[in-house]
Amino acid sequence: MKRSKILVLLFTLTVFNLFSSVSYAKKGYPVYLYQHKNYEGKFVGFNEGEYDLSDDWVNNRASSIFIKSGYEVKLFNKENSEKKNNEVTLTKSSPSLKDINGINMNNKTSFMLVKKRSSKGSENNSGGTNPENSDPSNDNSNASNASNASNASNTSNTSSNSNFDNSSTSQESLVKLSNGKLTYGRYKNREDTREVNVVPDFSFAGYKGGGVDLPKVVKTDEVAPSGNDSEKIQSVIDEVSKRSEGADGIKGVILLKKGKYTLNKPLRISSSGVVLIGEGAFEGGTTLLANYKTVDPLLLIKGNYKANTDKKHAQITDDLVPVGTNKITVDDASGFKVGDDVYVVKTPNDSWIRTLGMAIYKWEPNRYIQENDRKITAVEGNSITIDIPIIDSIYKAHGGGYVAKLSKSGVVQDCGVADIQFDTIFNGNTDEKHSWSAILFDGVENSWVRDVVALHFAYSCVTIDMNCKFNTVQDCAQLDPISEITGMRRYSFGINGGSSCNLVQRCYAREGRHDFVTGSNTNGPNVFLDCFSENAHADTGPHHRWAAGLLFDNVKSREVNARNRGKSGSGHGWAGAQVLCWNCEAETMVLEAPPLAMNYSVGTIAKRGRPMVEGEPDGIIESNGKHVSLRSLYIEQLRSRLGDEAVAKITTPDQLKDTIYSELKAKYSKVK
Repeated sequence: MKRSKILVLLFTLTVFNLFSSVSYAKKGYPVYLYQHKNYEGKFVGFNEGEYDLSDDWVNNRASSIFIKSGYEVKLFNKENSEKKNNEVTLTKSSPSLKDINGINMNNKTSFMLVKKRSSKGSENNSGGTNPENSDPSNDNSNASNASNASNASNTSNTSSNSNFDNSSTSQESLVKLSNGKLTYGRYKNREDTREVNVVPDFSFAGYKGGGVDLPKVVKTDEVAPSGNDSEKIQSVIDEVSKRSEGADGIKGVILLKKGKYTLNKPLRISSSGVVLIGEGAFEGGTTLLANYKTVDPLLLIKGNYKANTDKKHAQITDDLVPVGTNKITVDDASGFKVGDDVYVVKTPNDSWIRTLGMAIYKWEPNRYIQENDRKITAVEGNSITIDIPIIDSIYKAHGGGYVAKLSKSGVVQDCGVADIQFDTIFNGNTDEKHSWSAILFDGVENSWVRDVVALHFAYSCVTIDMNCKFNTVQDCAQLDPISEITGMRRYSFGINGGSSCNLVQRCYAREGRHDFVTGSNTNGPNVFLDCFSENAHADTGPHHRWAAGLLFDNVKSREVNARNRGKSGSGHGWAGAQVLCWNCEAETMVLEAPPLAMNYSVGTIAKRGRPMVEGEPDGIIESNGKHVSLRSLYIEQLRSRLGDEAVAKITTPDQLKDTIYSELKAKYSKVK
């Protein structure tokens, strides 16, 4: 068989540990190769496909095999390809590959084919006992829940009407509030035995790092509708942009008087300190109408972001930097001091890709480099303490990482938008030749959008795009988008790659698809708080390619998912890691544990949905079907870090009492 004809090269599970399969339970793959006979030593699991083993440890080193009922495996010795005994077919597990129908495949397997058997398939006569008790998907023990929150076979084969098994009996509670103090239970990542991770502190998300009032601005300039509105508004924006910033960072506040403004081209803010406000987002207020037939956002707020790092990098020496930690050990910390801005960079390698099982979708390590923008708060020896915790585990064996000093330029800051309705022209319910987004942030920090209504936009109300940090979007709505209902449309409130510490709260979406969503390689913490998606045509959650450190806190939608999306799109694969659903509500939820990571749900009311990839284990599930008494994790983490005053600055009284879904629906139901 020629290498060019290989259909799939995939190691869906590379586990380098010393435990046998009996003690390392619930992986849920149909086939496992083991290093030693009798299913002992290192092992690796496989789904259906063809596998060239020449690039990994198992090549010519497998001595036993587990095969789940209903599957057939062909083992090949390519080094012996010219001889008749270079392959063997098995339909049952074998504790030894030394003598299978007279053929010795012990330490000689270099290629493998896994497929489901037809109903007429014959059984092999290799002898030996089928080790059903060592099949991870059949293990019903009470093993501690890090990679095995529930039986993997149940995950892949249950209907959408089935319930999750609550796992808190085998896993210390992730978060507790006792005597007014938060405490955190440690957990282990899937494929790891070390209980060293904790749920990260998400409270740094939001304007100025969380717990800070949005500015109470006073107008400096005024515009009224004139019929030549694009040029008029843009000229005032440009004039304000030239001014010096005040003590609060603001150059000017442009008031758009009530009425309808017809815009024949988009508006753009590319300078810090420019604020655009109206006289209300509802009837009788201020409306901006995009009267053009291109997809450009009506308002683009964009900097010329550049990140400059020192050429000297301090390599991370920890074998594992766990989730939730603020401390990192490097080989030389002598060049760092308190107050330095740094990038903590995760540099995954091919081993990381293979362990995730993403090689089949052609994931490449350099596309998943994760740059965490942090500030140093302490240096002791070669130990560095950072302000915001790590949100994704850094494994030395899977690429490790480094710390480097960071300086940024071209960032737009202290911009705001408030009290405006955005709308767009359209011609029919599926017309797409019109503006797709109301507001787009790109290279923006410490800015905000509040009390905005977006009508008929094909894509979003607000998209926080690339390289954005410490922004808040609150009390906004995306209503009745005009577009086809298909991919790449109707992402009502989105956060994309390179953007962290952003808060979307008290927002509402109607007739969207992915209403509260993240894009590829979006490293948090990022938070959606007290949001409601109604009549959604797809799910809320991380959408594709490893968004890490994401909190859905009291979010209601048709579906809430954090899962392996497999070949969806162009190979979306694992959509997110360290995704926490807290007291959410949905018809269904798929909450799966990625290798070397974890996803979690606490107090969510949802039935289990259907997975997109069979065999993935559940993440950590606590109190499914019943909300926990700690209503909001984000609010309580903010209170713990900054006190009651900070909580009061960013919340409403109703929000502190209970969920606000009915209030959000009532507020926007009158907007048509």
